[in-house]
Amino acid sequence: MQRVRAFMLLGGKCYKCPENRMQTLELEHINDNGAEERRTIGRGNVMAKEALKRPNDFQLLCGSCHNLKTSGYESVEVEFQKE
Repeated sequence: MQRVRAFMLLGGKCYKCPENRMQTLELEHINDNGAEERRTIGRGNVMAKEALKRPNDFQLLCGSCHNLKTSGYESVEVEFQKE
């Protein structure tokens, strides 16, 4: 239930695209300190609790957008066109 509340508090959709299916959304640390925080406080519902306490430190990203951000390609826009 905390995860649902955290997701709704953070807008209920991906910050970068219109994706809003909860099963595709992930809590993302805005300050890129997720690995450090997971080592300190844990994973799973603990992160949802933290997002409820500190919503300005988190955003929702879908798996695709989160992957792009993590890999450093978020600022690269490529469009494939059918020939």
